[in-house]
Amino acid sequence: MIRQLKGLALLALGLAWNAATADAQLTGAANSATITGRVTTGATAEPVVGVQVFVVGTQRGDRTDEDGRYRIAGMPAGTFQVRAARIGFEARTQTVTVAAGETQTVDFTMTTATVTLDAVVTTATGETQRKRETGNSVATLPVSEIPHAATPNVASLLNARAAGVTVVQAGGTTGSSQRIRIRGANSVNLSNEPLLIIDGVRVNSSSNSFSIGVGGQSTSRLNDLNYEDIENLEILKGPAASALYGTAAANGVIQITTKRGRAGKPRLNAYVEQGALHDPTDYPFNYGNFNRQYGGSVFCFLADQYVPVPSGGCTADSLAKLKPFDIDDPFRTGHRQRYGANAAGGTDAVQYYLSGDLEQEAGVYRNNGLNRINLRSNVNVSIRPDLTAGVQMGYVTSDLKLPQNDNNNLGVLGGGLLGRAVYDPARAGYFTRRPDSLYFLKAGQGIERFTVGTNPVYNPTTWLRFNGTFGYDVLNRDDYNILPPNRLTNNTNNRIGYRTRNRYQIFNYTANASGTATAPFLEQFVSTTTVGAQFQRDNFTSVQAFGRNLLAGTGSLAGTASNFSVGEDNIDTRTIGFLTSEQIAWRDRLFVTGTIRGDRNSAFGTDFGFVTYPAASVSYVISDEPFFPKTDILSSLQLRSAYGQSGVQPGSRDAIVYFTPVAVAVNGTETAGFTSAGLGRKDLRPEVSAEFEAGFEAGFAGDRASLDATFYNKRSRDALIARNLPPSAGTVLSRYENIGSVSNRGLELGLNASLLRMERFGWDATVNASWNRNRLEKLGKGVDPIIFGLGGNTQKHTPGRPLGSYFQRPVYYDDANHNGVIEYGEYSLGDTAVYLGNPLPTRQISLASTFTVYRNVKVYALLDHKGGFYQYNATEDFRCGTVLNCEALYVPGTPLRQQAAALADAVGYKGFKSVAGYVEKADFVKLREVAVTLTAPDDWARMLRTRGLALTLSGRNLHTWTGYTGFDPEVTTNSGSNFSQSDFLSQAPVRYYTARINVDF
Repeated sequence: MIRQLKGLALLALGLAWNAATADAQLTGAANSATITGRVTTGATAEPVVGVQVFVVGTQRGDRTDEDGRYRIAGMPAGTFQVRAARIGFEARTQTVTVAAGETQTVDFTMTTATVTLDAVVTTATGETQRKRETGNSVATLPVSEIPHAATPNVASLLNARAAGVTVVQAGGTTGSSQRIRIRGANSVNLSNEPLLIIDGVRVNSSSNSFSIGVGGQSTSRLNDLNYEDIENLEILKGPAASALYGTAAANGVIQITTKRGRAGKPRLNAYVEQGALHDPTDYPFNYGNFNRQYGGSVFCFLADQYVPVPSGGCTADSLAKLKPFDIDDPFRTGHRQRYGANAAGGTDAVQYYLSGDLEQEAGVYRNNGLNRINLRSNVNVSIRPDLTAGVQMGYVTSDLKLPQNDNNNLGVLGGGLLGRAVYDPARAGYFTRRPDSLYFLKAGQGIERFTVGTNPVYNPTTWLRFNGTFGYDVLNRDDYNILPPNRLTNNTNNRIGYRTRNRYQIFNYTANASGTATAPFLEQFVSTTTVGAQFQRDNFTSVQAFGRNLLAGTGSLAGTASNFSVGEDNIDTRTIGFLTSEQIAWRDRLFVTGTIRGDRNSAFGTDFGFVTYPAASVSYVISDEPFFPKTDILSSLQLRSAYGQSGVQPGSRDAIVYFTPVAVAVNGTETAGFTSAGLGRKDLRPEVSAEFEAGFEAGFAGDRASLDATFYNKRSRDALIARNLPPSAGTVLSRYENIGSVSNRGLELGLNASLLRMERFGWDATVNASWNRNRLEKLGKGVDPIIFGLGGNTQKHTPGRPLGSYFQRPVYYDDANHNGVIEYGEYSLGDTAVYLGNPLPTRQISLASTFTVYRNVKVYALLDHKGGFYQYNATEDFRCGTVLNCEALYVPGTPLRQQAAALADAVGYKGFKSVAGYVEKADFVKLREVAVTLTAPDDWARMLRTRGLALTLSGRNLHTWTGYTGFDPEVTTNSGSNFSQSDFLSQAPVRYYTARINVDF
């Protein structure tokens, strides 16, 4: 398969070369026509960049360049409708007649509008479709309008910009991953991450892509992509929109189209970024109370001082406090830099886009940094008027160093926060050792990644076209750590040193083909029929090796002398799917669509055959009707509704019986044996999510404002749940069965408004808001609630509550004598654990504002609110309940709630303890981004022999308003997990300050 795909890529490149060298021959032989023109704004006659100009009813089209120019070559003779559409502008359509061999000029003048009905989106088969034709919600991010200086990676590009899309930051560690949820979580045990497709090719987007334990943080393959190369980013939010993507699309789809070249003179863009990273966290002191009666002990609690000494009380002589970070500061001002350039151009026969990007980021710890190089080459070839092909190739190499932190006794952050309240020269108050000694333990990841795809399009007639997508994504990953001997001496294993090396090769193959026929009938109707097939293969291979007793001066596994361990994994999953879609359009205002897809997946049970995913949608642009009132108050209205199903496949071994090797003694000789590792089920099937949604998009005030509203109700059935098996069966203790069910329902709102339009000043604003209600409906008969979380029992999957809910015994308290101290006897615990809250936000609201002054100054600001969720402040829990150095145990005047929480955790009540006091409401508002862009006047740019020159100054994570008492409410210690949520010794998000210079030639 690899050889075949490489052959296709080489063939397409050969075609591109031949077309480039024989341009005149190809175009002359075809005797084709060309449509060209320029798109400008009506108010200022400025060029409009990124407008999709296409010939209605065909796949032929182009995007406008920086001068607003487009060129559509290879047209047959005839009369056509040419349409220009872009988000933020009102669509325009013109009719043009072209003769063989001639060029016709069609210019467009566009006016701003907030309604997006004529914006173009991409379907699962590679076709393009206007939003007015879709009955489901599709979020399109205006990538070109987002200040890139304020977004360090693709995940930050998604954060707070689309209703219903939740991005949970892991923290402030450079290179760490994130958790993305679209319309809530659907699965108890399978991944809840969305599918990622780039240029039609399904690629690896794992958010848990690191095998070395550093305390909790992991890496994300989503952030491998260079966002400078993104032309379009669309989010299909649920099964109603993603049914045609079949198995693996139940969690939504992120669909990215990279930039393409355009016919004309070469255009070069270059940029430079320089920035600083700063940790703004005000870390707490470590506390203790001295008491001479007990040999200078510092553990004399406030409550102990109200107990007579003969009964176990104590008298505090003095309060001790120390902040180790002030004595031996482990933090630094991080540094970020990027250098990149891209070029685009071509002829009527061949267009190209080339780019290169170098990114370097040094985190706020000395042992945290990222170096990454991205290269891209996109070539589009017009082989003849009815046949085009494109080849998109992307390459990335990176080297990441990660620090020890989070749930890790070798973490720098934990060393200070869990340290002592008194100074000692050896440790400077740190828990076990000063930070310098911890830097000898190194962990990191190196990757080499190559993605290639080709997209041939064949238009034998004006009513029939065929699309194909063939490609693969290959990731070579090298995870490692090393501890030289005699650097950490806290135990024997660390003293003798060790080495880990885990190598991975992950392939994702894509092969799609489809045909679409468009036919008018009965004068006012148009039928669009699509039939297609898709093949997907995911191949995962790995070899892991470990050894201890590392020879001094060596750094490889060959230098280890004991405790050898080796492992190997080989996983191959394949999916074949068939799909058909039928759309009936009436007078370009009413669209009824029905689709069905059938899949067979190698992870399904052998007794389970094809699974089918039906979908249907209706879109009605009622404002196009003659009877609709023509007023500026309500200027346009689309009504829409959709239903669809899609799924998530079981794990590769969940359905099969398999064994694991063990060493056994036979007649005194050790030999290889095996034991049962998985029982499987022959009827195991995918988890299937079914979703209904309904909504509208309305334009107001002459389309200067628009409101997009969507209600959805989604239910996932056949959820895989681990059912316990009786030990007497003599096999594994549990196996997965399709017995669970999960529901999500909610409301999404998107408001866009052009608030001010003046010659010298403009103000545009976007508000995205969403609410989600998640529930575990059932676990299956006879299955007990699933208890998990940091500490083993802080979270629970239980029917009737959100997935991953917090449960603990409640803490009650009453300062009966009003002395400001919670004494023993003034607090108690509930008899049973109760529901405390949801770990994921149920409410999200963001506000993005853009101010434009004199066309040369643009100010962008993004406010992000997340609410309706709770965070487990495990850092303070551990400080108060385990190492006993928190303020609430010792300092008078500490809030009573915190005193009660500390005693319930450190001392307990009637033999039980509870961390309920540290599960806190985590609602916040964050000033996520601010960017100021200064664009040089045209005459200044010409003096410097450039076409454009701009300077952007930006800041990220600038301020947080919250009642949460931890460092930051949106961090998570275990970023790669499905539901485990806590803030345990985790680095809070850092503050970015960045300057960027952008030059166009």
